[in-house]
Amino acid sequence: MIQRLAAPDGLSLSVVNPVRSAAAGKGPGAFPTSGHGLPGLAERVRLLHGEIEAGPSGPQHWRLDVRLPVRLSA
Repeated sequence: MIQRLAAPDGLSLSVVNPVRSAAAGKGPGAFPTSGHGLPGLAERVRLLHGEIEAGPSGPQHWRLDVRLPVRLSA
């Protein structure tokens, strides 16, 4: 589930995904990962003066929330 909210002062994005078991990510067709996704994303969000939160959302879901400020040019 993806939710987006645009406001005059910022943009918020929330993504909630079901958690897969560890074994599910190792079979044929599994998406390769470097293991640096969340730290890299957090660094980019901080460079834009935003906020990021990621973690469990109940026992079977993972949630990612990002808030970025919007600066309007004159």
